[in-house]
Amino acid sequence: HTEMFAFLGQLMGMAIRNHLCLPLDLDPIVWKILVKEKLCREDLKSIDNVTYERLSRIERGEEVDEEE
Repeated sequence: HTEMFAFLGQLMGMAIRNHLCLPLDLDPIVWKILVKEKLCREDLKSIDNVTYERLSRIERGEEVDEEE
């Protein structure tokens, strides 16, 4: 994934140097990674609610059904 982020950085740099608008519709979690902001549990919820719910159940000591 590092190569993809490097490419994105190059693309953004080229757009800035050439005064071009680069409309990026990226998930907030991607922006957090780009600016090295710490990720939290809610970030997982925004991209994978099923995994988020399973982890929450495990933390609460509830059983997790493998069929879900």
